[in-house]
This record gives sequence, structure tokens and C-alpha cells, in this order.
Amino acid sequence: MTTISASIVTSRSVSSNVVTNNTFQDGSDVGSLGLTYAIDANKANDLRFGVTQATISRFAAPPGFTGDSSTIFPSGFAQPPAGFTQQNMLIQFGGFFGISDFVILGPSANNSQRQINLTDTFSLNVVSHARKFGADFRQLDPEIDQAAFNARERFTGKNSCPGGLPAYICGLARFTNIQHNAAKDLRVRNWSFFAQDTWKLSRATITGAIR
Repeated sequence: MTTISASIVTSRSVSSNVVTNNTFQDGSDVGSLGLTYAIDANKANDLRFGVTQATISRFAAPPGFTGDSSTIFPSGFAQPPAGFTQQNMLIQFGGFFGISDFVILGPSANNSQRQINLTDTFSLNVVSHARKFGADFRQLDPEIDQAAFNARERFTGKNSCPGGLPAYICGLARFTNIQHNAAKDLRVRNWSFFAQDTWKLSRATITGAIR
């Protein structure tokens, strides 16, 4: 007798902060396939395969901002390094309007985690012994992907701007941090094996396992 089972589950969610207009998007996709095969009355094999993928992304823009990279880097003034586009730049301004940070252009986080899981269990019944042997393989593929060009400017307090105006009016930052981030793709593989014997006596049951 052979039994086959399969399932697919998908979920998505979006949450937003109306003050800074931060938007988080996360999702998960889970798929599984099972195959149970009864070889005879005393032997059976159970095979399971599963795939899981989870993602999370963060996008942000200040309320009312409808510009693009040319709004922040107008022609004739300082430009971002060559090779970076609006899709892989993250620009952050903070310390004014009572908001901790305005994050504009591109996703600040676009991470994912993929997992593959394969298990196999063989069952064997011999007289008073119920034995099981199995293996478990698991592969994890996390991906950490932030904006390739990340520039952060902090404007706090007042400085030498005419009339003691706030620092951001004159473009005088108290703190500047520029990062170049590279995507990180990792892979982790795990193997495990086990053997189990359940011995049924006339008045007791003894179970031993090796993993």
C-alpha cells in the first residue's frame, strides 16, 4: 500500500508606520510532499520532503516625498559613486522635524531564508522487536541583502547658519556615515542519522535509540 500526501501554504503581510512611512513586507511559502510505502506486513518506508522560503523587506520614504535620486543629487552638484542606481541606494536624513530618520530611495532590507528538508525512515518489525532506521538532511540558504550604497546624515541643534537656523537648512551635518554593503549568500548543510529498537517483553517495553 502506498500513501502520498502534499501541501502548499503561502502567506503575505504588509505593515506600515504612518509617521515615517516605513513599510515592512514579509512572506512565507511552505511546500511538503510525503510518500509512505508499505513493503509488506513487517516493513514500511516513510519519505518526507519539504521546502520553506521566508522573506522580509523594508521600504521607506518621508511623508509627501515624491522625488527620485535627481531630487537629492541635482545635476551640477556632488553625485553618488558611479555604478549605483536608485534601486540599490539608501539615503537617510535624521535629527529634524521631530522624526528620528527619513529613509528614502531603495529597500533598506531585502532578506530571505530558504530551507530544504529531506527525511527517510525505514521500519522493520521482527517478532517482539519494532526497529526504525532513518536519516535527516537539512540545507539552509540565508541571504542578507541591504542597499549597496548606504549614506546617513544627522542634523542636530543649531549652528552658524544665518539667524541661528537649524543645521539642515545650510546642509551642515553633525554626523555622516557612508557604507558600501555587499549581499551575503550563505549555505549550511546538516546530516543526522538514527537507529531505534523497541523490544516488547511479556510485562514491559524497552526502547533504545542511537542518534
